[in-house]
Amino acid sequence: MTASPLTVVRRMWPSPLLGYSPVSPTAPSALVVGAGVGGLAAAIATAEAGFDVEVLERAELLSPIGAGLSVWPNGVRALRRLRVADWIDAGGTPFGDAGIHRGREGTLIASTSPEQLRARYGEPIALVHRAELLGALIERLGAERVRLGSPVRSASADGTVRLESGEELRAEIVVGADGIDSAVRDSLLGDGPAEPSGIVAYRAVLGWGSALPAGEYWGVGEVFGLVPLSDGRLYWYAAFREDEHDAREGPPPDPGQLLARLRERFGSWAQPIPAVLQATSPSALLRHPLRDRPPGKRWGAGRVTLLGDAAHPMLPFLGQGACCALEDAVALGESLIAAGEPERGLREYERLRIPRARMLVKRSRSAARAALLARPFLAGLRDDLLGSTPAALRLRQLDRVIGSPLP
Repeated sequence: MTASPLTVVRRMWPSPLLGYSPVSPTAPSALVVGAGVGGLAAAIATAEAGFDVEVLERAELLSPIGAGLSVWPNGVRALRRLRVADWIDAGGTPFGDAGIHRGREGTLIASTSPEQLRARYGEPIALVHRAELLGALIERLGAERVRLGSPVRSASADGTVRLESGEELRAEIVVGADGIDSAVRDSLLGDGPAEPSGIVAYRAVLGWGSALPAGEYWGVGEVFGLVPLSDGRLYWYAAFREDEHDAREGPPPDPGQLLARLRERFGSWAQPIPAVLQATSPSALLRHPLRDRPPGKRWGAGRVTLLGDAAHPMLPFLGQGACCALEDAVALGESLIAAGEPERGLREYERLRIPRARMLVKRSRSAARAALLARPFLAGLRDDLLGSTPAALRLRQLDRVIGSPLP
């Protein structure tokens, strides 16, 4: 007998956490579109707010795939509010610093330790695999709340969601957390696709064994990062600008050829970068042309709102994409509880979150420009200025990004 998709999900994520009490038969209904980090967190928060929640996910199976994530202190605080941080506290999750190195020499430019981050912000940076975070979220939510194989075609302000199969569903609130190419956003706002940045990111996770410190390496127009994960795994990423044709999304290039180009491009950089690339299998390589969206003033209408990348896709150079989605979820739940009326709660959530998301999108763009300076003189000046900045001042500059209180 073939197992159902949800049965497979339960087998993949054993030891479920304490779930919710059965909702009242008269509980208001909520549909969350998308079972990524933001969607699952939003489902947890809306369930906490008293809604009977169902998550609609396009994929037929929630597979443990993806790359690493640096969950900054603000993201860890949000996980605590959602009661999904026990697996971080239990051990086995590495904590990272914010170390920046010169790419070719390997010399340290500046670093902020986990202890400094914890002292100022109450939490460190947790280095996790995306699949681990998704697993913790789905255990907290309950796999029975996720409906797999349910791609959404559109949503309307009256709370009607139309699936690609033609089926229609309706709820008191609809949360579009279906990513950067959100069908919910397209049908609700119709403001076009996200904008290509001209930057392409490459990522992979591999078994490494020996411990490596977390860190980012800056060059001239290039950046390379190392993120140690649990169980001896290593996540690495690289980013640089490619010409307009190469930076557009299209048929996936041959991963073997891409990896060969990366090995050539970073072959003269400091170890362990060349060794890490040599140890990477082409089948593990992920390529993502990076896109974002100019900060908007409107996320929803009527019974529908947006969350995470569907609302505010941002470049990854501040490490705030997943963290911002987790913050969104907490704010959504708190707003629904405080407002007492679903639509009023959605508009209050948007009022709280749009200014912060706008700031993070802009700062992420600025961080990308700084990290990828293409003139050697300017890149060298950047490194010297960063290296001469006192640690206390560097931390103060992070306050608006990771020190803002949750609602």
